[in-house]
Amino acid sequence: MSLIPRMRLLAGVIVLLTSATTARAQDSAVTKSQLIARADRVAGWNSDLTFWLDQLRKQHYVYKSHPLPPALLNAAQDLSRNIPRYSDERMLFEFQRLAAFIGDGHTYVLPLAAEHVPGSVIPIRLYLFSDGLFVIDAQPGYEKWIGSKLTAIGNTST
Repeated sequence: MSLIPRMRLLAGVIVLLTSATTARAQDSAVTKSQLIARADRVAGWNSDLTFWLDQLRKQHYVYKSHPLPPALLNAAQDLSRNIPRYSDERMLFEFQRLAAFIGDGHTYVLPLAAEHVPGSVIPIRLYLFSDGLFVIDAQPGYEKWIGSKLTAIGNTST
């Protein structure tokens, strides 16, 4: 290979490296603020997880005097590791899944006050009787549905 093609190749490599470095520098300016936000988000969810487990230990009628189930603690550790990968919506779902490890109907997560996760609530309260799913209560303006039987949700029958 002659000197001129080698110089062109070297110049091309330098241009590519310079372009890649410039692009990385531009990306890193955006990424730094995103990384800080992500770190704050992860720290916030970890704080919530720690607080929730501590409250179980302090307030739960069984676990204030007994250790938490190992399966729950393992699931909590897995959740903590996966916080960066999970959306906020998924995190709320995972907290509800953790509550199921307790094994009673008294431990649950109410995500209605979650600031960063949009949500909605249907304005009726349902109860599954032996003869079907019925509206047993409703918010103001929806009272006419009380006593109604819910027969389907979309194309899925109840």
